Amino acid sequence: MADVINFGYIEETDPNKDYSLSMLPDDFLNIFKCIKVSDDVFNEFIPIILNIPTYYRKLDNPNFGIDHFGVTLVPPESLPELMRIITNI
Repeated sequence: MADVINFGYIEETDPNKDYSLSMLPDDFLNIFKCIKVSDDVFNEFIPIILNIPTYYRKLDNPNFGIDHFGVTLVPPESLPELMRIITNI
């Protein structure tokens, strides 16, 4: 089976929290009601989303695109562009 990327939703973010260290993986998946997307599908749009502003692990770590092997926080202002890309694929 191919690897997967988990997408979840955080209602309110804590600016001081490192979400990569916050809980066990199964707890994370259940609390944030993650959906799984196959790497085979996800890899198609990695190059397209490289310019979308995001944060890696914490809100004080701005970056762009998706941290493929870690936790990426997508701010509300980046969601419309991310959703446009995903729905076009």
